[in-house]
Amino acid sequence: MAAYLPNQLLQVPLAELQPDPAQPCEYMDPMALDEMTASIGQVGIIGTMTSLKDILEAAIARAVKNRKIATWKSKQHVEYSKGLK
Repeated sequence: MAAYLPNQLLQVPLAELQPDPAQPCEYMDPMALDEMTASIGQVGIIGTMTSLKDILEAAIARAVKNRKIATWKSKQHVEYSKGLK
C-alpha cells in the first residue's frame, strides 16, 4: 500500500482501492454508470477523496481542542469561585 504523507498528493493504484462496506447502493443503473464513466474520462474526478485516517485525525484534533476548552473553562470557574470568598 502507498505510504501516507500528510498534505501530500497520494496516487493509489486502482487495485488497492476497496469499496465502502457501508455503501447503501446495491444496484447502479448501467446507463448512469456509463455516463459517469464518460464524464470521468473527460474531466477526471473533481473533488477530494477523504481517507479514514484523515477523518480520524480530524476527530482527534477536535476532541483535544474540546478538552482544552473544557479545562480552561473549569480553571476559570475555580478562579472565579475563589474570588467570591
